[in-house]
Amino acid sequence: MSGTDHIGLPRPVRLASALVATAATLAALDALAALLSLRRVNARADSLIRLMYDPEQGRQIIQALRSGLYDNLAIGIVVALLLLPLAFGVRRPSRRIRVVMWVVPVVAWTGLGCALATGPEISTYTDGIQNAAALHEWKQLVPGWYNNLHSITVFLILAGLTAAALLLTKRELVAFYGRSDPETDTGDLWSHLRRDDNSRSA
Repeated sequence: MSGTDHIGLPRPVRLASALVATAATLAALDALAALLSLRRVNARADSLIRLMYDPEQGRQIIQALRSGLYDNLAIGIVVALLLLPLAFGVRRPSRRIRVVMWVVPVVAWTGLGCALATGPEISTYTDGIQNAAALHEWKQLVPGWYNNLHSITVFLILAGLTAAALLLTKRELVAFYGRSDPETDTGDLWSHLRRDDNSRSA
């Protein structure tokens, strides 16, 4: 069969698995970028605070930056750890895994889209700094590449998960995922939900 490889996995399943694995790798990359940025912030924090007319303002800026980077680090790690087993799980003929994959992009767009897409913009915290030398140093604190890499990584994660979910809506996957009534089940999410409703009402 043209759509199935030598171990019996339909092509859409293999592609979806690869997309989820790629998304997990990108989430790990995003976490690594946040960690590297945190190390830079921590290494330069004390010397930069000393340049401030108001050291307390400097400490507040550092705390805000650290908080944002720690959030991105934690979220990146959690997303990677959740997606990696899902990349292998989607290759199993399990209806539950298939439904999970339909739900994942919705959760990702509502959760990751808000939590990961916003990087720690240094200009947000430094508007009140009057010392020109201090302002220049503060703007170099977070690596210039971080926010762009962060935004691109998040976009690719969301796009990959969405594409994987769409691949798994194909009707040809009904048999692979163990549908017991392929004549009445179109293999899409809505037919699965209708079937669940009918089972509960019965």
